[in-house]
Formats: sequence, structure tokens, C-alpha cells
Amino acid sequence: MTGDEILRLWWIPIGVATVGGLTVAGILAIFLKPVRERFWKPLGRALRWPFTLRPTTTRSLEAMDEKNELLQTAVGEAKQTGIAEGRAEGRAEALREVEAERAVPLANPNWTVSMIHGVYRLANTQGGVSVTDVSLSAPVDKFILDGQTQWPGNFDQATRFRGSPTHTGREAGVPFTVRYRDARGDWHDLPAFLDREIPQGVYY
Repeated sequence: MTGDEILRLWWIPIGVATVGGLTVAGILAIFLKPVRERFWKPLGRALRWPFTLRPTTTRSLEAMDEKNELLQTAVGEAKQTGIAEGRAEGRAEALREVEAERAVPLANPNWTVSMIHGVYRLANTQGGVSVTDVSLSAPVDKFILDGQTQWPGNFDQATRFRGSPTHTGREAGVPFTVRYRDARGDWHDLPAFLDREIPQGVYY
């Protein structure tokens, strides 16, 4: 007798004994509660375990993915909020600095208009004051300007201009208006006055 034949002969009584044992246990479990508790319930749990393992693991992974997504969303929102708050705080700080800077008054220029040997001259006699984009105007009933009246860029030295006073201007003087931009870029208007002409041989 070969080894395979001997092995098949051993399986037959083992199979018969197993089937018989399960049959007897099943019959006893119907009438005896201890048999059901100690044999069939553990066996049922063991048989169900492979089928419950994957769904449980899948649900756990899905729950972890959902938690991670919520966490990432919360972190992203927190970052955006922090950035927005930082930008708002930076703008507020810049506005406070500008307001504090503008609260300090700037020195004004001192504008003068004079006539020397028939040449009219506009000058700022206040040293250390930076001005730009200067323009000059006068009432037409007192002075007729002729030529350039605007000087773009820095105005750092006296400049000449052309024109002639009217009869009223010669008798009463001429009030000029000088428009300029200060060091902060703000526009201002200040007066400058040309004294009246004193006729020769007449003394007051």
C-alpha cells in the first residue's frame, strides 16, 4: 500500500469523526444552553471575523481621511485669517505713521517779488524749505504777466519773470499768489507782494 493510499484512509475516519462531532454538538446545543455558549457562539464569531475586518478597516480609513481634510481646511482658514489680520495691522500701522508724520507742521517758504533795474524776480527767502512745481499768478487789473509763470521740479533758487504792472498796480502795489508743492507733495498757496512804485521827486 502506497503512502497516498494510507493518507486517504486516515482522512476518512477523521472526516467521519468531525462530521459526527458537529452533528452531536448541534443536537446538544438545541437542548443545552452551556453547549451553545461555549461552542457555537465562539465558532460563529470566528467565522464572521474575516467578513467584518475589511469594512471596519475601510470605515476607519474613511473617517481618518475626513478628519485630515477637516484639519487641513481648518489650518488653511487659520493661515488665511492670520495673513489678512497681518495685512490689516500693517496697513493700520502705516496709516498711523503717516498721520503722525503729517501732524508735524512743515516750515513755510517766504515768497518775495522784487523789481531790480526793470527785471522782476521771484524768490524764496526761507532757507531749508524744499518746494517743487511753483507757479505765479496776479490780478489782471494790477499786473500783466508775459512769459513763463510755471517752474516744474525743484525750486531751489530765485527766478526771473516778465510782465508789467498796470496803472493801478503801480499806484497800489501788486498782490501775487504763489502756488507750490511741499516736501510731502501737498499743494499750498501763499502770497507775495510787489511794492507800489514811488514817483521820482515825490516823497511820502
